[in-house]
Amino acid sequence: MTEEEKRALALQIMEQERLRSQSPLDAARERINVSLRHSEERRQSFASLAQKGHTWDELQEAYSSAYEQGKRDMVTFHLVFFYCSLALALREVFDFSSSAIKSFIGRVEEMMNDEDGREDLLTRCREQTGIDTTFADIPAIPNRSTRKDREAVNRMMRTGITSRDIELERESGYYYGRNSGFFLSAGYAGVALLLSRPSSFPADGANGEDAIHLEGVGQSDIESFLDRMEEISSEEICVSDILERAKNEAGIDASAAASEASYKF
Repeated sequence: MTEEEKRALALQIMEQERLRSQSPLDAARERINVSLRHSEERRQSFASLAQKGHTWDELQEAYSSAYEQGKRDMVTFHLVFFYCSLALALREVFDFSSSAIKSFIGRVEEMMNDEDGREDLLTRCREQTGIDTTFADIPAIPNRSTRKDREAVNRMMRTGITSRDIELERESGYYYGRNSGFFLSAGYAGVALLLSRPSSFPADGANGEDAIHLEGVGQSDIESFLDRMEEISSEEICVSDILERAKNEAGIDASAAASEASYKF
């Protein structure tokens, strides 16, 4: 046994002897003292942060509320482009009426919000159409701590949280919420499944006999349709432009469908 190992063993034995010599009350008192010491350190840390009147809770609330707002805006943005491009493609490729387009969109929305979930929908799409729609998913930008973040925390510990810190946290929260992950694969899977099945959709002002009938579409034609949706989305650069185009060319106002209520995943 080396000298270092002997020293470690001796220290271990001394510690065991010390613990055995303690009464249960002594051990409890020591644990309480340690807890109180940690609590005091924590209190002092929060007091340091709040030197300028802004608390740690306020900083966290600024981030989380802005994150949720950013996420809502992100959902609305992507769903507007999805539903508008779907409406325009249905009018262009299949000459759907506005009533038929609304019916089709409604069925896609139901499938996206089916209680069995997104993975079940994607699996059914792959099995029944041979199409994997995960290409439409948008990954989140990872939120990683940087050296500047650590420096900012150290500075706040010394001088307190400022109004500018609150604003920066709000900007950061919105950015990461606006760039959080979006699983649009469920929407494209719903479109592919509907196109693959024989279906009927109401024509404008027509009775059931005059409804628009769509025979099951083959895999290659479905893939071409989904590609066309993506092309239409890329042709516009902002929400207002594609909303206006959908109204003018397809007779559809997609803003009502494009909300958090329409997006389960």
